[in-house]
Amino acid sequence: MGSDYEMQYHGGKAYGDSAPRPFSDHELDGDNVRRDISGVQTGTDADAGDMARLGRSQELRRNFKSLSVLGLSVTTMSTWVALLLTNTFALINGGLAGLIWTYLASWIFTFALAASLAEMASMAPTSGGQYHWVSEFGGKNSKFLSYITGWLAALGWQALIATTAYSSAVLILSMAAIYHPVYTMQNWHQSLLMIGIGIIGTLMNTFGAKRLPMLEGIVFVLHIFGWFAVIIPLWVLAPKASSTEVFGTFSNFGGWSTIGTAVFVGTITATGSFAGSDAAAHLSEETKDASKSVPRMIVGTVMVNGAMGFVFVITYAYCITNVEAVLSSTSPFPFIDVFLAALGSRAGTVCLMTIPCILSVCTSLNALAAASRQAWALSRDNALPFSGWFRKVVVIGTPIPLNAVLFSLSILVIIALINIGSTAALNTIFSLFTGATSFSYAVSISCLLIRRLRGDPLPPARFSMGKFSIPVNAFAVIYIVIAAVASFFPVQAVVTPASMNWSCVMFGGVFIIAVVYYLVYGRKHYVEPIRRVRKI
Repeated sequence: MGSDYEMQYHGGKAYGDSAPRPFSDHELDGDNVRRDISGVQTGTDADAGDMARLGRSQELRRNFKSLSVLGLSVTTMSTWVALLLTNTFALINGGLAGLIWTYLASWIFTFALAASLAEMASMAPTSGGQYHWVSEFGGKNSKFLSYITGWLAALGWQALIATTAYSSAVLILSMAAIYHPVYTMQNWHQSLLMIGIGIIGTLMNTFGAKRLPMLEGIVFVLHIFGWFAVIIPLWVLAPKASSTEVFGTFSNFGGWSTIGTAVFVGTITATGSFAGSDAAAHLSEETKDASKSVPRMIVGTVMVNGAMGFVFVITYAYCITNVEAVLSSTSPFPFIDVFLAALGSRAGTVCLMTIPCILSVCTSLNALAAASRQAWALSRDNALPFSGWFRKVVVIGTPIPLNAVLFSLSILVIIALINIGSTAALNTIFSLFTGATSFSYAVSISCLLIRRLRGDPLPPARFSMGKFSIPVNAFAVIYIVIAAVASFFPVQAVVTPASMNWSCVMFGGVFIIAVVYYLVYGRKHYVEPIRRVRKI
């Protein structure tokens, strides 16, 4: 390629300082769609064709294959670990039966969500994910909606990094407290560990980026064997509740007017355990044969995680013989007391706790990878402040969006510092993940559904549900809206300023900031993805 290519890509400014321009047919038919910024040929002919249709250059290297993408996506969602860490919400509002039945319902509906995302990922396999799909499928007046969707999706992924880093930090400190009962956990202890975990994730996503696909395969194996290592001792050693209690006893410890309302509020445990369904999509531009591999792995992730989670949630429910005693536990996570009761050993409990702790760290690492790609993709279209800085790609073994990775670390550090002053504020930030990502899912799938109902043409896809697409898309949207509403409810009906779920306020605040920035800057400078897409 000529000097223009050298200036635009190797100079670290993918499209210069001004708004990016669409590529010409000549550029897209050449090395721009077949070689990364270091000149290494990467991907398949199908990948080159997809990039050409999307109007994008191939800046990153396609190091990921199907198994490594599945490993990343499964460990990012990590359903059985999420259930272990967040089951308190469902036990308070729903009890043992509520925990199981809301999980089963959520698993079924998440299939509809995953299949809908998979279709869009096959039509448009891009790191931008939802905001690109809204732009391409949403029609002529989708620029504003695409912009807002991108901001909220990016917000959700940044919140997941902090959520998993926090969980890992608390698990580590809880293991120390088991052996040292006089130890008192302090917020600043948690914050230091959160920052340390973030630094580990940053190092793996920079200096270890070339080996990241191999690591994902290893972590996937650990995820499977770790699941067996946890449930088998519980099957064999734990005292068991009766089947009547497990499948038929609902609880309302949150003080809601009816059991039905309590169960609805408690669904946040189940819906949250399937968070991150779009993880694989944000690695599309680093995956070989992405339009085929990514959609399959999105659906495969829900199948694998859902099955493991279903077995785990039933096993765990049987091990709780007294729900009130578990909820009155002074441990940061009530499952610690369940493990202690089952094993009767501090050493055995710590060993079992090590497994979800390691997997939570890996989830944080993967969330950082997905979040940085989301931010990088937005910056390519001038959707973020300082987009020229965000979209810089450098080669450290393999091309990576270095500044976007560092930005994600910075957000984690800020959230960790907030935790020193207020755990309630931190919990509010965590609640944002479900609401923000649900919004991005609902809008993107709705755009696809409306386009289908109108009979408008869609791009070719290698993954399709055929005649089932419209009802599945509709079910997915209904489910997502319900999940988003539930995520904004407080755990208790009677709230105080400390126990209130302020995520709806913060969600609205971020939405307003995004709208203001769009009106001031984005309206003129944001280049919506549809402007690049070539019709085929």
